[in-house]
Amino acid sequence: MSCFEFRYAEHLIKNGAVLPPVDVGDNVWYIEGGYYNSMNLKPRKIEVTEISKKKCGKNIDWAFIANRTRYRFSSLGKVVFLNEQDCIAEIERRKKQRLK
Repeated sequence: MSCFEFRYAEHLIKNGAVLPPVDVGDNVWYIEGGYYNSMNLKPRKIEVTEISKKKCGKNIDWAFIANRTRYRFSSLGKVVFLNEQDCIAEIERRKKQRLK
């Protein structure tokens, strides 16, 4: 990356440009069964097919589409994970919490 490209990228970020945490074609891991609060939770690999934005009043809501479902960027680390190990760790945490 040239100095000009770096300064241009820096300028965009300072002025509100959004850098998506995932890209189209990336694989992410989803907690299958997590929506129903089931004890039968398992990790499921899904592929990001689209990056989307939706305007809600003055705010822009960024998300990605995977498995025909829209996930907000903020769902990363909660329901959707960038790797299988983090997904499995969250499943174990939820199971332990549910057994208490």
